[in-house]
Amino acid sequence: LPFSMVFLAPSRRIALTTAATSIVFLSSFVTLPQLVLLTRSMAQAAAPSEDPITHLQTPTTLTAVVRVVADTGGGSQVELTVRLPEQLEQAALPEGWRMCMTWTKTVVLRLPPGAEAQGSFVALPAQPPLQRGASRSFLLTLGAPAMRYVSDLPRSMHVRLPQTDPDAQHETLAIKLEHPGEASIRFDPDLRPPTGPIPRPSSHETFMDSEWFALPPCSCGPLLVEVTTHKALKAGKNLESWAAVWPFGAPLAAAPPDNVAGASEGEPRRAIFAEATEPADLEWFGPEGYELIIAAREIVIVAAEEAGFLRGTASLRQLLSMARSEGRPAVPSVRLRDRPRFGYRGLMLDVSRHFFPADFIKRLLDLMFLFKLNVFHWHLTDDEGWRVEIKALPNLTQRGAWRGAGEAINSQYGGGGERYGGFYTQEQIREIVHYAEERGIAIVPEIDVPGHSFAAIKSLPELLGPAVRKKGDGPRSVQGFFGNVLDPDAPETYTFL
Repeated sequence: LPFSMVFLAPSRRIALTTAATSIVFLSSFVTLPQLVLLTRSMAQAAAPSEDPITHLQTPTTLTAVVRVVADTGGGSQVELTVRLPEQLEQAALPEGWRMCMTWTKTVVLRLPPGAEAQGSFVALPAQPPLQRGASRSFLLTLGAPAMRYVSDLPRSMHVRLPQTDPDAQHETLAIKLEHPGEASIRFDPDLRPPTGPIPRPSSHETFMDSEWFALPPCSCGPLLVEVTTHKALKAGKNLESWAAVWPFGAPLAAAPPDNVAGASEGEPRRAIFAEATEPADLEWFGPEGYELIIAAREIVIVAAEEAGFLRGTASLRQLLSMARSEGRPAVPSVRLRDRPRFGYRGLMLDVSRHFFPADFIKRLLDLMFLFKLNVFHWHLTDDEGWRVEIKALPNLTQRGAWRGAGEAINSQYGGGGERYGGFYTQEQIREIVHYAEERGIAIVPEIDVPGHSFAAIKSLPELLGPAVRKKGDGPRSVQGFFGNVLDPDAPETYTFL
């Protein structure tokens, strides 16, 4: 992981640090398994995850996921799903394409009709065409020993296209396997409740004897979102968008595949957002409290205000995602109530010293939403870089956003002579502010003045030259630096501001 991690048990303090910045998250109820899940999620902030985010980088290969759907102790049933991304240049896989891989489990794989195996190599049966944006699932049966570990995953997965010339070399397309964690591979038949939301809710009741909420693929119908109050519009939109793509290959909001037994019998299930009306509930919930009830056919989120519905949606997504990542086919019936202990739950990212692109910021906001953080402190300017487009002062980003040999700012923090940096356009900033607002997150921008203004001063020497406090001429920065502090008595400082 690109993170160093510190866990101090007495205070339950988690510190996640990168070379770029320090991220500190405080919680009074974080267990070690939850800590592992949290650090995994944060470490994957710059990479695709099982929770698809449309603004991530465009896929360049086919993708696949592997999931154990049954484990008898003497073997396993494994679902292998391959998807042809919408953005891929390959328009479709033609008639006769085959999915191939090397797999140590080939020795216990019960080959389906038409499949071939040679040593550790296996080629699944020829397939009908697969259109762009579609997926195809294979249900494979393994004898003992059953699937247990990441090392049991297939490797070197690829698609072999049919040959038109028998003397020509096979044309192949690479498949990127989205590696799950070890918990996703290990199938646990014990019906213990899945890991709870993070942070731990105020109250959490699990009804193990009641019928469970089944996860796809199953014979149950699609999940329909019903919003009964304008305060839940953002939360309803968030859940609806997520259910349209999660889980990969068999989304919650989609009808069950035809190859699932009883698919035609599946009636739609409902996720209902309802506003609290009882005075005692209104007082207890406050602006961010909520109640989440999960039953076999119905999910209900009750809150008093907009933020409460968003926090309840985050807990629902956590519960369903954790159950799937732990290899569970369903989520038990639960009733939980929660409200925050702290009104300000923030995360700070310093993009001045180390720049992160807009897509990364959005992914970070997604993770903040899931862990119910509500304030993003965006450190946009400092001595080492100016990251905000100011159209009236274009040199702030043309010069002040870049470091390296020959630049206005020399290399910093281990940077070599190459040009390094970047900035956010006003359009990108508006989009990010809206993106955060849709998730109940306030953005606090930091523009450093009058100190820590070296990047601005080097960008605008004609304007800010007379406004700089120089050595021996009045106050200096608390760190002892000269030449990076604007003089509050100089008119040029206010022209700039």
